[in-house]
Amino acid sequence: MQKADVDRAKAILFHPQSRPIQDVFMIGVNEVVSGVRSAKDAMIAAAEKANAAIRG
Repeated sequence: MQKADVDRAKAILFHPQSRPIQDVFMIGVNEVVSGVRSAKDAMIAAAEKANAAIRG
């Protein structure tokens, strides 16, 4: 939490596409916790999907 980027978190929370951004992030977290993917692979995939949602 000490290294959290509060401005980025607020930007995501209040972004018009916040739901798809948060959904793909949580899917990535779930994949890591359940052992389906490595953290690196899951977060790269989540970031790609989140960026696509942001672009529309």
